[in-house]
Amino acid sequence: MEIRQSNTEPSPLNDVKTVNKAIEAERNVRITSSELANLWASWMESSIKERIISYFLRTVEDKDVKQILEYTLGIAKKHLNIISQIYSSGSLRISMSL
Repeated sequence: MEIRQSNTEPSPLNDVKTVNKAIEAERNVRITSSELANLWASWMESSIKERIISYFLRTVEDKDVKQILEYTLGIAKKHLNIISQIYSSGSLRISMSL
């Protein structure tokens, strides 16, 4: 089934102001305690993955395994970056632990 948009009515998604308002509204949503707990758990998980994979990359000898580890490390870093952005957009602090 194909859905076609009528050319006579402008789509709200084509209106830049509408899209910008929607994005801004999403940014102003407060984070609930359960969401904050899930973010923290995700942060901890990605953080430990980054440390472990970095260690494995220093010791790996197999080229195929090394490629997989590099790919996985990139995903972990991307997750940490996204979570950091969420924390900073909500004026939350990320706990630093050793």
